[in-house]
Amino acid sequence: MRVFISHAPEDAAIAKQLYHDLNQLPDIELWMADMDLLPGQDRKREIQKAIRESRYVIAVLSRRSMEQAGSVHREMRLALDELDEMPEGEIFIIPVRVDECSPAHDRLRDIRSADLFPSYADGVALILRVLGMPAKVVRPEGDSGRSVDSGSGEKAGSPEAYSRNVNIGGNVSHSVIIIGDGNTAKVIRMIKDAGISGSESEGQ
Repeated sequence: MRVFISHAPEDAAIAKQLYHDLNQLPDIELWMADMDLLPGQDRKREIQKAIRESRYVIAVLSRRSMEQAGSVHREMRLALDELDEMPEGEIFIIPVRVDECSPAHDRLRDIRSADLFPSYADGVALILRVLGMPAKVVRPEGDSGRSVDSGSGEKAGSPEAYSRNVNIGGNVSHSVIIIGDGNTAKVIRMIKDAGISGSESEGQ
């Protein structure tokens, strides 16, 4: 299943983080220009082809990207054209907001977004539901799921952010486990048939 990720240059960092997390999952072929466009290829032609061949288009949106002209608006127009050819009610475009922004395109405002704030892990879990992958979010002890800014000195994405104990309980057979800590997440896949319980320490 191919998934296209669209983003503005201003949102490249979080788009690459999302690409990295989703790329750990089986049966998903991601396409993002920053990562998959080869030297010598025609950018506009390859993006149009990738959108046309994708099952889903993830649109990473922010205030900055919505207020400025750029490729993300062109890619959204291409995605909306593809959506017009699909049965009514079909999910194709997944708006993913990184802050309290309003999509520039009227039609996108009517589509529910997956928000990566205040919890990145919860937003990723919503995306996985659309992709048809059961997801369970677990958090390190003492973590509320909100942004890492507690004065502890830990930075989002740092090894220290994953050094606390994580309790995973219940039957998580063939489920995607998202270990969330503020605005970061570690995506792993449980393939055991038995329930898993106990305490794990996850390092990035």
